[in-house]
Amino acid sequence: MVIGPTPVSVALAEVEESLRWSKEVSNRRMQSVWLYKRAELEAMLGRERAARASVSAGQAIVHDLGSSDSLLVARCFDAFEAHVYLDMVQLAEEELVRCDRVFVESDEASIAASVKARLAELLASQGRYEEAEFLTEESENATSTDDPDIHLRCRMNRARIAAQRGISTRQRNSLS
Repeated sequence: MVIGPTPVSVALAEVEESLRWSKEVSNRRMQSVWLYKRAELEAMLGRERAARASVSAGQAIVHDLGSSDSLLVARCFDAFEAHVYLDMVQLAEEELVRCDRVFVESDEASIAASVKARLAELLASQGRYEEAEFLTEESENATSTDDPDIHLRCRMNRARIAAQRGISTRQRNSLS
């Protein structure tokens, strides 16, 4: 895969080649990863239908491999990236909720905490502050004190929520 600024069409051609390779060697885990990457690139080209078809194909493989497979971690973080970079909010939320459920049920507390922090960020970006606060608190309570990624995400979530609520309060006060 190309690293650095690359035209989408070039990156898509490389992903297609990697996808062909993963099928040739029967590596379904990598096939799913490349399907998710292809979906991101298709979305960048404005081909929403093709992007969703790739996501569906990737989901089917992950389902076949089993939801507790390590690929689920990549899937949920790819979903978060799709939200951040491609504005695929509904897809991201569905995937993160599904991943959270699987990791909670399998007692993978640290991964679940990371998923919750990302889901909280997504919800806060939609103005769903109460849900975001709840997940932020759950995330922080479920992680160790030495996990800087989750603690940083939780602090950023709280700051965003506070800032947005402050803006909303000021806007309401200026209207009265």
